Amino acid sequence: MREMDVVVQKVIYHNKESAYSVFSGTVLRWSNRKKDYMPTRETQTFVGYFFCIFPGDRFHLEGAEVFNKDYGTQYLVSKSSRQEPATLTEIRNFLLRNVKGMTPKRLEKVIDRYGLDAIHALRQDPNAYDFLKIPKHELDEIRSAILSNEAFEDILAYLQTHHIDCRYAYDLHHLYGENARTTLSQNPYTPYLDGIFDFSLADSLYCSLGYDPCAMKRCLYTVLAELRRDSGNGSVFTRRIDLKDRMVGVLPALGEGGFPFEDKMLDEAINMLEVSRHIVVENKEDLYLGRNYYDELKVSSCLHGFMTEPKRLFYRSGDIDSFLQDYQKQTRLTFASEQIAAVHNALTSPLSIISGGPGTGKTQTINTIIAAIRNMTPDAIIRACAPTGKAAIRVSELTNVPASTIHS
Repeated sequence: MREMDVVVQKVIYHNKESAYSVFSGTVLRWSNRKKDYMPTRETQTFVGYFFCIFPGDRFHLEGAEVFNKDYGTQYLVSKSSRQEPATLTEIRNFLLRNVKGMTPKRLEKVIDRYGLDAIHALRQDPNAYDFLKIPKHELDEIRSAILSNEAFEDILAYLQTHHIDCRYAYDLHHLYGENARTTLSQNPYTPYLDGIFDFSLADSLYCSLGYDPCAMKRCLYTVLAELRRDSGNGSVFTRRIDLKDRMVGVLPALGEGGFPFEDKMLDEAINMLEVSRHIVVENKEDLYLGRNYYDELKVSSCLHGFMTEPKRLFYRSGDIDSFLQDYQKQTRLTFASEQIAAVHNALTSPLSIISGGPGTGKTQTINTIIAAIRNMTPDAIIRACAPTGKAAIRVSELTNVPASTIHS
């Protein structure tokens, strides 16, 4: 790991969406005689995360030398702090390079008025350069970039202090702006709720900030995290009796103190989450995420509607058996009794669910149902759908029926 001061010579690549940047820079060396950092002959390529970056920018960097098979030796920046131009020469170079319409004559007027505070004046007052008659939108653009970059570097330094991957900086800055540091400090779980952090990272930051590990806030978010985790694993609800054991799975390794929350606190947390409508408690025992509960009600209502309304196409059992006999002869297939029952059920019931492990004949059964409908009702419209586009393509390949996503 190497620390150095660098001045940006050329911005090779800058992604505005992720803040990932590549630039070439000249390494600076402190001169005791001139009492300033002076350029050396050493030029390196640097890669890292910078919200905005300009030729002439100066940074104090910490980075590791790495070798890229396509681009050669580079320095991977792990920490950075922008050094505001501190000399008149640096200020002149910065403004001439980055403010459109800044001529040498106008530049001298700025220096005469503000001196070493030229950039600080623009940051503090959007009208500081009005006397130059430069189009306001051009000055606003550079001022906005300076302010946004300060906010970005503030959250970047915050993440570095707490040993959090710098790649989160862009999303945090994009969502919370100049309030990013305050948001994280006041409630480290906010980025978890907003889908930026996972729970373990948010909880790690909470503990790193010195908050009480046994506090109600942590208990609340741990309960919510467990319910979300169960939901992601396919469980619609979690039983209250199982909650405590399952919460251990989302907390970091427990120390000598063991599980940090008392049963009374868990009950209070559940009540608070229910009152705030984050969760729904059914039968005093089943804990649902609010959206899961209402989605389940909606799905069950739809299923009930399917089950109670008359089936639009209904086939007699004898006709189905006759088709199956002919179909097995034509295809040289032999169906298990469960497959035959599944075909009968699909063609006679308002709703049918076919399930089974790999290789149990689900696709074969579905194709047989499709073939039966086409044979007995040639003008019937058959529709296929799947949760995702890739799944829809696979369904279409397996059934030879055009398929779409469920929401389309």
